[in-house]
Amino acid sequence: MLRTFLTLAALGGLYLLLSGQPSPHELAAAAGCAALGAAAAGLAVGPMKPGLSFAIEDLAPLGSALARLAGGSWRAARGLAAAAILGRGGGFERKRFVRGQKTSERDRTRRVICLIAESLTPDSYVVRFHPGRPEIDLHELPRGGKGGA
Repeated sequence: MLRTFLTLAALGGLYLLLSGQPSPHELAAAAGCAALGAAAAGLAVGPMKPGLSFAIEDLAPLGSALARLAGGSWRAARGLAAAAILGRGGGFERKRFVRGQKTSERDRTRRVICLIAESLTPDSYVVRFHPGRPEIDLHELPRGGKGGA
């Protein structure tokens, strides 16, 4: 527990030092980055506590979301500019989402990872997770083309 707290504090402090502008937004970003870094450090250093179980392939959605981050930021900037100037906006999309078993620790962890990955880029985020159905609702900015930004 102490090791996790020290890792969070060190990573958060390093982020704030490198950002150069302590503001509420930077504090929130520092907390998020520190949490991701502490989780990665915990995976690398020691065994996980019971109740959280996953395989490395369950992390694939996070990798693809990180790969889309730069493009998503650019689309978000274009989409916000189009919304401000032209009145164009995004829309909702219903996406298939494999829930897995409710009692499975690995499926529970995979669901969380997938929901975070879908909301990681600034051009889309999960609006609703339907507990009784195999789908999620996403809000997405236009991806270009007709009516897009």
